[in-house]
Amino acid sequence: MKIKLMLALLLCSTLSMAEISTQNIKYSFERNSTLSKKITTPNKPMTLVKPAAPANDTPIGELAKSKYFLLFFFDSKCPHCQDFAPVVKKIEEKYGFTVIPFSFDGIGLPNYEKINYVTPKIYNTYYQTPKPFYPVLILQNSEDMSFYPVANGAGSLEQVTQMLNKYADAFNNKETYAVKGST
Repeated sequence: MKIKLMLALLLCSTLSMAEISTQNIKYSFERNSTLSKKITTPNKPMTLVKPAAPANDTPIGELAKSKYFLLFFFDSKCPHCQDFAPVVKKIEEKYGFTVIPFSFDGIGLPNYEKINYVTPKIYNTYYQTPKPFYPVLILQNSEDMSFYPVANGAGSLEQVTQMLNKYADAFNNKETYAVKGST
């Protein structure tokens, strides 16, 4: 697992943040009636207005209530993606994260039927590899659009929680934990 995590951090450290596709995010929010949105310009930050989440005063819960959301990249035919989707859903429900699902094949997964397509612009923003890999879970800041890898490949609930705790601790202490994308 440590090797996979190191590989994920190494791969994601080469990512650079262009602009996130405002159209894809806007489309995702419009389809989810429990969310409202305020999108400024394509290169500007966005504001998430999140639905009321269960009371969760853990560091991860505070992260979810603040300016962070999750991006979930998958392919519907991928068995690892199918196994990982329930883990992402548990994180979403337990901590109150907004999850924006992106499908490589345009088909959803259970709990993530309403998807966004992985466009070339989205792919180039989050991946800088010739061949895609999935599932991938990314933590993104809605204000400065920086992003941080959470999982590269299917992970357990404990592994994802551990990584989110590391970010929550670092962000609460105003430290830079990982290489972050920039606009």
